[in-house]
Amino acid sequence: MKSAKVVIGSAFGDEGKGLLVDKYAAENDQPIVCRFSGGANAGHTVVTPDGTRHVFSHFGAGTLAGASTHLSEFFIVNPFLWRKEAEALQDAGCWSRMTINGKALMSTPYDMLINQMVERQRGSARHGSVGVGINETVHRCSIPLWHTPAAYAGKHFLKRALLDIRDGYVFQRLNDLGIQLDDAQEYIFRSERLIDDFVASARDMAAHTILADDDIMLRHRTIIFEGSQGLLLDENHSYFPHVTRARTGLTNVSTIANNIGIDHLDVTYVTRAYTTRHGRGPLPHEDKSLRYADDTNQPNEFQETLRFAPLDVVFLGETIMNDLRYARFSNISPSLAVTHLDQMDAARSPYYTGGFRHEGPWRQLVDAAMHSAHIDRALVSFGPTRNDVSEFAIAKRIFA
Repeated sequence: MKSAKVVIGSAFGDEGKGLLVDKYAAENDQPIVCRFSGGANAGHTVVTPDGTRHVFSHFGAGTLAGASTHLSEFFIVNPFLWRKEAEALQDAGCWSRMTINGKALMSTPYDMLINQMVERQRGSARHGSVGVGINETVHRCSIPLWHTPAAYAGKHFLKRALLDIRDGYVFQRLNDLGIQLDDAQEYIFRSERLIDDFVASARDMAAHTILADDDIMLRHRTIIFEGSQGLLLDENHSYFPHVTRARTGLTNVSTIANNIGIDHLDVTYVTRAYTTRHGRGPLPHEDKSLRYADDTNQPNEFQETLRFAPLDVVFLGETIMNDLRYARFSNISPSLAVTHLDQMDAARSPYYTGGFRHEGPWRQLVDAAMHSAHIDRALVSFGPTRNDVSEFAIAKRIFA
């Protein structure tokens, strides 16, 4: 039986997916990490036991533990941001092998620029976009004439394709969105240097990666699927439009697993001991008095300041069970991972069960979350590295 591990965020992202992927990669033989949704809008932080730190956007979060990376057809590739990350990893001596499914969508600089302009134009009604062009890429690529797959990277016709997109699509798209360019903005859009820089990045990406179908992963003993964002940001969630253009749960994983012959999925749903949201949109039980340290999610123009709320374990359980219920896969073993417990008061950790607020020992919070999600196995983390993660053990479940 071929089994794979899956790491999925159960909230609005930033739950600690990178930490769990790094742990699984370090503990298993010949690992490969598959990015199965989203794109460079996902930033997964890994800190190794020796203190090396990196925020992953294209490369899998198991890279520092020696894992290869595969970008599936459901990933959105951005050559600009790929090159930036690749250079940082090379400088740190942490390079790893990467394969890319040629069907993966490829962002252009125009998608990024339009995305940022649209978000600025929304003013106080912003959606909370990261600004790297995910929605614009999906929209443009839904039109066959303007579709750009990852297989275009490094091809001689890429510049011509970008010129055609600029002249035949971009300005009409801006007009449809009600965006009027000033002289400086129009100069940027019409600049061939912008295109040439992008083509150079795409050429570098093509030279250092291999195009391969998803079954390339079967050559590895350990397959780890790494999710993007969290279940509450899935494009089909009721929080639309404050979501991402990606399936963040088991939907894409199930498709890939069925296609390549994986029989069993060992799924870890990750949550912090509290809830965060970086960007506009709903945040149940938001508490502006809560402040927790976070080195990755710094304030920025598009997502503003990280927001906090106590964890609602009933909502968490419902979210996880909904993902399991609609997964097109029958053999699944779910577990829960609760991270950032070192930031909680050991005796008075706040959490909600539906509309009721509680404060109690951290073990009570974890056990309540397990009960709500009908999960019998959990991991807990009291720090940023794989060595800070351990099994959660309790002699008798208080809800048994």
